[in-house]
Amino acid sequence: MSIEVSIRVVNDDGYGVEGARVFVSYPFTHQEDYTDEDGWVHFDRGGTLHGGIRADIFVNGNKVGDQIWIEDGDTFSFTI
Repeated sequence: MSIEVSIRVVNDDGYGVEGARVFVSYPFTHQEDYTDEDGWVHFDRGGTLHGGIRADIFVNGNKVGDQIWIEDGDTFSFTI
């Protein structure tokens, strides 16, 4: 089972931030991409995973929060 996760980056006024670099660090691998015009980025962590996976998330090079447990279909939002 793969794990799909959606992340939205917003500014202090709650508007999506376009072009923010989002880096997700999983054990032994990572994914990165840039947010779209509404502040969204979507990742699909393929492979055989059961339940979920721990990850660190960085936005524009800054770690956001503590290590996060990600399960399939999760959605996160971070303010920068």
